[in-house]
Amino acid sequence: MKRTPPRPTKLALEHVPVGLIDEPDRPMRQTVDPDYIAQLGASLLAVGQLQPVVLERVDARYRIRAGHCRYLAARAVGLSELMATILAPGAVSTAAVTYHENRFREAVNPAEEADYFAALCVEECEGDTDRLAKLVCERREYVEERLLLRSADEEVFLALRRAEISMAVAREINKYRDRGLRRSRLEAAISGGATARVVREWRLKDEQLEQFITPQNGAVSSAAPLPQPAFEDPLTCFCCSSNEEKHELELIYVHRGCKRLLREAIYRAGVFAGPGEGGRNATG
Repeated sequence: MKRTPPRPTKLALEHVPVGLIDEPDRPMRQTVDPDYIAQLGASLLAVGQLQPVVLERVDARYRIRAGHCRYLAARAVGLSELMATILAPGAVSTAAVTYHENRFREAVNPAEEADYFAALCVEECEGDTDRLAKLVCERREYVEERLLLRSADEEVFLALRRAEISMAVAREINKYRDRGLRRSRLEAAISGGATARVVREWRLKDEQLEQFITPQNGAVSSAAPLPQPAFEDPLTCFCCSSNEEKHELELIYVHRGCKRLLREAIYRAGVFAGPGEGGRNATG
């Protein structure tokens, strides 16, 4: 049996002065990103109001039931009026309108946005990024950043498309020059739900480590596999794998993933011999 949604007795579409609109008495979103409001305001100025706000008439004024951010953006950029749907009295719960307007709103996936921009750029702009930015009424830097996603690491782009990472995390991971380390950090970010701030800390530490262990000629061989001991004595030096002079060992804290990456880089750089080869600094 097919079901039809409830039909309000009457929905009126009006242009309401912003000065007559009051904010929600119980807003669902407790925090609002000021950058988002600024971007939304720029959109209202560039292409106009595409979706009406939903208002409830309260005496001679109106109260917002859906579209709080649109109202804040309109007020911020100095718009004098907003297109609004006026709820008919008793037609539907105003609390339900507020909840569903926020609950079932999905942000555009940046990877899909990149694909959309790429298609427009080829089909309508002859590959001109400036024309594309003008066409979609968006900043050139914003459009260009989305387009660059498609030419960066494919695995990062796919993870972004699958919503396994955020745009900010993708941006940080793509800054890794080494493909193997980039993929490793991508896996860690996905499995651990790392934020962009955390990934940035990883990257800065990895870059410092790379400067410390890379030979002066700048070449780190990755041809030979990392030697793995059959049994690792817990009282073994993390760097050279020697269990001699245990009185000189010190306790350090390191993530398991970081430990593997650090040891691999040390061995491949040739700073220490692998297990079974003396386990001491090759240079003495």
